[in-house]
Amino acid sequence: MSDGTRDLLVRGRAAAKAAEVQEARFYLEWVLRLDPPLAERSEALFWLSEIADPASAVLLLQDLLNQDPTDMRARKKLAILQGKLNAQDVIDPNQFQPRPITAPQKTQADRFTCPQCGGRMTYSPDGQSLTCEYCEIHAPTRSPSAPAMEHDFVTPWPRPAVSANPSPPR
Repeated sequence: MSDGTRDLLVRGRAAAKAAEVQEARFYLEWVLRLDPPLAERSEALFWLSEIADPASAVLLLQDLLNQDPTDMRARKKLAILQGKLNAQDVIDPNQFQPRPITAPQKTQADRFTCPQCGGRMTYSPDGQSLTCEYCEIHAPTRSPSAPAMEHDFVTPWPRPAVSANPSPPR
């Protein structure tokens, strides 16, 4: 960026922010007449669209997007002008909006104990059952096809009956 075009862009942008439409148009159009590189041309077109009426702004933004389709400011403003995006729904990333402070909530951690030895039960690697770290008892939590049910892991649960002739695994 040359010093001359940078100075014109800075003056044009400052005038546009101060709502000095004639002065901003003078500097920004001067930048465009100098046939600047793409970045400077995009910046000048965007700030011209900021001070233009809506119909002219749409044309300027379309021209900007034809030359630089990745300009997100131009895409956002064009979507707002065309009614595809509501201006109140847009979040300004430059404005920090802190969340309201709420009182800390107490969390409740469940500790699962083995009904046989009282040891700690941990989830097995498949995540489908609990296993005692000491006596290797497995307690199924639920099958993937079964609906989720609430179980109390503190009290013992009925063990499945072991048949004399186990069926082969599927």
